[in-house]
Amino acid sequence: MVKNNVNKIEIKSDLYPETTALPVADMAKELEKYKALINASNTGAWEYFIDSGFLWCNDVYFSMLGRNIKDFSSPGAKNLKKNWTNLLHPDDKANAVKSFADYLKNPNGLYESYFRMSNADGSWIWIWSRGKFIPDKTGERADVIVGTHVNITRHKLAEDAIQKERILLRTLIDNLPDVIYIKDAEGRKIIANRADVISIGKKNEAEVIGKNDLELFPNEIGRRGYEDDMRVLKAGDPILNKEEFFLDDSGKKRWLVTSKVPVKEESGGINRLIGIGHDITARKESEELLNKLNQELKLQSEELCKQAADLQLLNEEIKKQKDQELEKAIAQGKFEIASEVLHDIGNALVGFGSHLNRINRSLEKNNVDTIKKPRYIFKSGANNHCRSIRCR
Repeated sequence: MVKNNVNKIEIKSDLYPETTALPVADMAKELEKYKALINASNTGAWEYFIDSGFLWCNDVYFSMLGRNIKDFSSPGAKNLKKNWTNLLHPDDKANAVKSFADYLKNPNGLYESYFRMSNADGSWIWIWSRGKFIPDKTGERADVIVGTHVNITRHKLAEDAIQKERILLRTLIDNLPDVIYIKDAEGRKIIANRADVISIGKKNEAEVIGKNDLELFPNEIGRRGYEDDMRVLKAGDPILNKEEFFLDDSGKKRWLVTSKVPVKEESGGINRLIGIGHDITARKESEELLNKLNQELKLQSEELCKQAADLQLLNEEIKKQKDQELEKAIAQGKFEIASEVLHDIGNALVGFGSHLNRINRSLEKNNVDTIKKPRYIFKSGANNHCRSIRCR
């Protein structure tokens, strides 16, 4: 609050915590320094006089909007709409006007608001507006608010870009089937995607945020996870592709391939870790089933090998018996053939014996003619021998 007292000005503000009487010339110099400081910082300055409804603005206030202060000069008149309200973005106007009106009704602390204002080229400039009531020497509320406008368009656009990337990243990790989480330096979760929340058996992320593995998992499983986290965070040693199991809320064993890597600051310190887990429960169950089948096949194979060995022994025994039977059959066959030959020879000898008897009888009768015909004798014996064979 400024009061003109002939040749001196009495002022009390944040710049002058104690009420001080300054000569007009010195005060003018201080005001010039103040304006120079504001202009040098490329900050728009404004003062709003409640009783008159007049809004004073400096050159930078308008130049940051690509406008000329001369187009808005109307000393002493109510110009809040012209100099501010009418330049607000339609989407921001209601909130901005309400925020300023609320501060006028309850001027405690600092007024602060963010909104967009129209640039002369048709674009929109993001403004960070701050202000405060200036009390009088008694400490009571004065009728003026002083404030600043700072162009934060570049920062806001960067912030919006980061926010969009954050939304995209969050959309990505929440829709991946793999478990993804981030933990702070104490091993407490600060981000957990949907797969992680579901794997722990919780309903939403809020139920796991701020908790470490000792609090989220019982017994040895929680201790194992917490010790791994501390090793990564303290020593900076990453854990890659570690197969581990945990129990879900139904008590079923589930398997993950887990990787945990430290997040390092520019100074080299570690204040975060990122964890990724790929569910391999189906694979482990298949491996267990395959191992069981392999064991069964091994047992069956061993049994078949035993049976094959028994069959081989039996085959060798059968072959041996067959060879013996064959030798016996051969021997029996030779005996039968020999018997038949001897029988034939015997028959032949009997025939010759008969003829010899006939010869002897003839000799006895002196039948010389018959002896002279040996051809007849042999022919008759041969015929008798053939008849004997045919009879058999």
